[in-house]
Amino acid sequence: MTTRYCHGCSASRGLLPALPSSLTGSSYQLDKFIKHTTPPVSGSIVSIFDDPSYSAYATYSVDAVVSGSVEVDAAKRTNVTWVASKQVGTLFHAGVLQGGVDAVKVVLPYDGAKVHAFPTSSLELRASTCADCGGPIVY
Repeated sequence: MTTRYCHGCSASRGLLPALPSSLTGSSYQLDKFIKHTTPPVSGSIVSIFDDPSYSAYATYSVDAVVSGSVEVDAAKRTNVTWVASKQVGTLFHAGVLQGGVDAVKVVLPYDGAKVHAFPTSSLELRASTCADCGGPIVY
């Protein structure tokens, strides 16, 4: 079962750990950074940030963690979703441009060396309510 919380309740529950000092500190994180900042030549569905700089990637990651809503699945994996309300990236399918995306998801597994962010579309998100306070959230 997945449980969802607003940002305030997530913080109160300690579900928002600090991001590591480097979001490309492990080879896994570097691979994810490159994947989500470089236009694909082929392949399946991939989203990339419009600004490929590390500083923009870090800013989007921080923005999501300090403002987004949280979902915790049955395996205790935590994701943070933040709607940026502006285009932050582009979606490609098999190397073909599909359109802009306006939200950010940060995956925060227990292994801090795997924390990474990727742009997503708010059209793919759903509305819900916080499991604690009943406030509105998106996931």
